[in-house]
Amino acid sequence: MELLIEAFNPFNSTLFNFGAEFVNFNPASLGNFLVPQRTIKPRTMRIGARIDF
Repeated sequence: MELLIEAFNPFNSTLFNFGAEFVNFNPASLGNFLVPQRTIKPRTMRIGARIDF
């Protein structure tokens, strides 16, 4: 029997992702400069058991 535990972002802190397009020098986008476009998924915890026979 094998016990499996997996945790992603266990403290549920906000993680920001600026994406590949965050350096955009267009005058229209200066108001959104270095503003995060999306956040990474919230806390995820999984516990499982694996039985081989």
